[in-house]
Amino acid sequence: MRVLQMIQDGDIFATINQKDGMVSFHEDPERYKTCEMIDQIDSSIQRLMALSKKLTAIDEHISCDPAYITKIGRERPRLDFDDFDSVPHKFL
Repeated sequence: MRVLQMIQDGDIFATINQKDGMVSFHEDPERYKTCEMIDQIDSSIQRLMALSKKLTAIDEHISCDPAYITKIGRERPRLDFDDFDSVPHKFL
């Protein structure tokens, strides 16, 4: 019944043989050539781009937040200049 419902809803593309109950799955008949499909894909891309911009703005806001910077500063180990070579290895 669940497979039948999915077929009727268009979630999957298949046929059920009434005689033996076997399910045969088929390729998606949509060839993505229609104007409606292009509009749908374009709409999805636009929503994803807007979401990306929002996430970038939130990331920048959090990265510049003094409370966040203070917290991160406490959690990171302090680096000492002795931890670094004064002359790059390729010049030795």
